[in-house]
Amino acid sequence: MIKRNRFHLGWLFVLLLYGWVDGQDSDIHIGEPFETKGRMRRSEFARVAFDSSHAFDVLHYRLDLTFPYTSSAFSGTVTATCLTNESDLDEVSFHIVDLVVDSVTCLGEQLSVTQTAEEINISLNHPVAAGDTFDVTIAYHGSPQERGFYFYEMCAYTFAEPVDARRWFPCYDVPWDKATAELHITVPRGVEVASIGLPEGRVLSDDGIWETFHWRSVYPVATYLICITMSDNYSRWSDWYITSEGDSIELAYYIFTRDSAKARQDFVNMVAAMAFFSDRFGPYPFEKYGMAEVEPVAFGGMEHQTMTTINSVWVRGDRSRENGLVHELAHMWWGDAVTLNDWPAIWLNEGFAVYSEALFREHHYGWSDFRDYMDNSKSIYLSRTESYDYPIYNPYYLFDYGIIYKKGGWILHMLRHVVGEENFWRILNTYYETYRYTNASIPEFQAVCETISAMDLDWFFQEWIYDMGYPKVQYSWEKRSIASDLYEITLVLNQYHSVGPVFRMPVDVRLVGAASTIDTTVWMENANQSFTFLMDNRPVDILIDPDGWVLMGLEYMTGGSKRSEAMPDMFALHKNFPNPFNEATTIHYNIPDFNGVQWEIRIVVYDLLGRLIRTVFKGLEMPGSYRIVWDGQNDRGWAVPTGVYIIEFSTDGFTQRRKAVLVR
Repeated sequence: MIKRNRFHLGWLFVLLLYGWVDGQDSDIHIGEPFETKGRMRRSEFARVAFDSSHAFDVLHYRLDLTFPYTSSAFSGTVTATCLTNESDLDEVSFHIVDLVVDSVTCLGEQLSVTQTAEEINISLNHPVAAGDTFDVTIAYHGSPQERGFYFYEMCAYTFAEPVDARRWFPCYDVPWDKATAELHITVPRGVEVASIGLPEGRVLSDDGIWETFHWRSVYPVATYLICITMSDNYSRWSDWYITSEGDSIELAYYIFTRDSAKARQDFVNMVAAMAFFSDRFGPYPFEKYGMAEVEPVAFGGMEHQTMTTINSVWVRGDRSRENGLVHELAHMWWGDAVTLNDWPAIWLNEGFAVYSEALFREHHYGWSDFRDYMDNSKSIYLSRTESYDYPIYNPYYLFDYGIIYKKGGWILHMLRHVVGEENFWRILNTYYETYRYTNASIPEFQAVCETISAMDLDWFFQEWIYDMGYPKVQYSWEKRSIASDLYEITLVLNQYHSVGPVFRMPVDVRLVGAASTIDTTVWMENANQSFTFLMDNRPVDILIDPDGWVLMGLEYMTGGSKRSEAMPDMFALHKNFPNPFNEATTIHYNIPDFNGVQWEIRIVVYDLLGRLIRTVFKGLEMPGSYRIVWDGQNDRGWAVPTGVYIIEFSTDGFTQRRKAVLVR
């Protein structure tokens, strides 16, 4: 029996280990429920996708369940309508874990069953011919111990990604066996129930004690995307997205009454995001979209089909978790409508949703904000590689935030530049239209990319999806006057990383002259390369990948020797991280090398009224890249309140400022 106020220590460990629920401003399955989400090892998923020998397909699930809402205990039936794929089918199996089967029937007849730790094997009384359909009804009950179904004081909810649907209803629990679904959920009167699809009514019992909610999804759904969320604390309201054809799509919100005012502020851009994705990816694929708030929970959000589950820490009233909200909405296209064929291809869900966050920021907030977002994603990935790295495909940790999410988003960003802007959007449109309401594999996405772009992209997918690492590049350049107002420039690129392949990538190069600038592109494809350019005015500088299209590390070399580790080329104050923060944030700044000169550096924090809050650092610094922590205190050592603060980095002739959001 689970007490209503219990918070599982497994979740607490996840929160302490990753610090994700309150620390990341985006993603999305932030944290994982115990050993399931994010803890599946690659060996557990390395199996054949699209199992063509599967004996039957589930076409439809009907769930009739009763939740007393006094504990995690519940009971009911699931009826699976199945299509036979082989002649004289006489046995079917469903996944089921830690649930008690009371009976199994077909055509009103009791069936004999055997149950293992993971499956129920059902013998059919009458063999079914190929192409025929049949119904199997399983009556069962259970009291899940915080796997699959979660019961707490504020709410109760299901959460199944990747393979926990079997812990709250018997099903064929693989992502590639999609089915339509309807749910008849009975709860005590006063408890609100949110689910997938559209509501088709609610009925009170004759005694007025119970109420049954009927939800139906007419679009196929993977088992891990079916959900029930319930609470006696919900306020409900809606926004509406009007399509280009004039149709209305509801955005339905189920939010704790205490948080409803804040949520209205947080959700203000959701219609705009739906409009943008519909325009860029293809029409919104489902009947409605919804969000239901839950607590406690060890993740930020989960993209249940048409009814996303969100953590209460995302409801703040300041839109600081908008990236996460947009990410989950993007999953309606990437993950729900087009579902990965099997778990090793998780990039098709998470990398796409992460880059969708970035694309919305580019559209809604501008290029500079987009660049900040991508730089932050890059920093998160590079930080992760200081401990470990592995390929995107069939990852060691299924929901690794730095590798699967952030590097995954960067891969699409690089693909966009490789194939070109027009081709990139056509690729997304075609991929979506081709595989909508079905499943797709990474090779199938690659095939779409190659067809649209007319390019052989095997090299790209091999190095970024199936291999690991990223290019670490040392560069140097020299200029030589060869005639009046004519200069020859030699650029040297050396890949020196020890993990991963020698990368092949197009790299933009900007030749900065005293009178003009030239933009060109070189192909980096060997460990050591040199390139020669001509310029009709005196060269001043060379910028490698100036617009940030390649996930790589750069070090400037001079005289054949490395000047310093990752020596910066210019003064810069980078975006502090984490941001927002609640205890401390790291400030990252660069000091370039001008003949080894020391610089008088000042890093201070102001409030929005311009009052000096803290002098974080003041003194001489040598050239290099530095990090320093602000602990959220003023110069007297007192903790400052929640608010927006300005971090200012200044030296002789240079000042740059960044916003820092402190949340207590």
